[in-house]
Amino acid sequence: MRFINTSLRSIGMTAGVSPKPRAEPQAIAESQRGRCLHYYLHTEDEQKIRSLVTFVSSHGYHVSDSQVIAAALRCAQPDDALLRAFREVRSQDLRFGG
Repeated sequence: MRFINTSLRSIGMTAGVSPKPRAEPQAIAESQRGRCLHYYLHTEDEQKIRSLVTFVSSHGYHVSDSQVIAAALRCAQPDDALLRAFREVRSQDLRFGG
């Protein structure tokens, strides 16, 4: 019996129990897949992301930084507030004489 159990285990089965069928992995459309991107952020920007993650989490969601960043980008509007924030960020960017 030991030989049978060992042989069955080697093919993923046990005596008297048939293996569970494996779920087929679902294909994710290319448009739904994200890309790994790297950005340089100042400490205060990272803190802002963490506070936004905390806010969303407090509403019962399990959330990642990238989900919060994507949500914030979707809320952003091309207006004067964006230009003011851009000017502030650019003035702090050492690559541009900040």
